[in-house]
Amino acid sequence: METSPVITASTRAPLSPDIPQFCLDEGNYSWLLGEFIGSAVLRCWAPWCTSCHALEQELLLLLQQHPGAFQLVELNVDRNYGVARELGVKYLPETLILHDGKEVNRIIGEVADLKSVLQQHIPTLR
Repeated sequence: METSPVITASTRAPLSPDIPQFCLDEGNYSWLLGEFIGSAVLRCWAPWCTSCHALEQELLLLLQQHPGAFQLVELNVDRNYGVARELGVKYLPETLILHDGKEVNRIIGEVADLKSVLQQHIPTLR
């Protein structure tokens, strides 16, 4: 799986010391859509969104159970409104599942069984 040539500073502590954290912004979001090879989950969030934080914990658990299954990428919509608008993000939490830079599914809000939804689109989670 290819990694980003640009890793930007996060506005908060890393999610987990064991999981690479890529924060999308105006300077590097074209990488995810144009150059990334493999499966990625783009988590669109805001600091005030409690549902976003619950989803974050679910994604971290999946990554701990299935290391390398997908790349977790984050977009703080409060700090990167232009990127969020360009990607069509309208609700929070909103999660985009991408494969080789192409969107294959979009999850709006919380889902009862996130793993099952992700398994439909990310072969390495099966």
